[in-house]
Amino acid sequence: MGSLKTYLVAIALLAPQIGAIPAWAGGTTYQQFATCAGRLSAEIEHLWLLPGPDAQAHARQIAQRQAQRDAMVQLMQALPAGQQPQASMAARLNAKFAHKALLTRASFNTDTRDARLARNAAHRAVAGCTALLLS
Repeated sequence: MGSLKTYLVAIALLAPQIGAIPAWAGGTTYQQFATCAGRLSAEIEHLWLLPGPDAQAHARQIAQRQAQRDAMVQLMQALPAGQQPQASMAARLNAKFAHKALLTRASFNTDTRDARLARNAAHRAVAGCTALLLS
């Protein structure tokens, strides 16, 4: 496990300098991972609440999001703690509640244009997070 953490720390520290991690305004890499963990948690909860017609595909989607969230948490743990634990939990919770609000607007909004905008914003936010894992 020690070599995995070393590898993850190296990726997390070098990726911003080579452009693999998008430049997010005003946040450290640690904060970015905390924010993404919160967004992915909101996605998981949303999937639990709104099951799809294909139960197996839905279960795979939940498992994929859980694996992505767990990877974000591992990346946070692999980095040298740049913040107090309370601050990282606050970043996670703030991101989770903000993303949950987007997902709620996307799913239950009677204004179809606003619902589409919220759905696209939520998709872009999660895509940025999954890009961190793929880089």
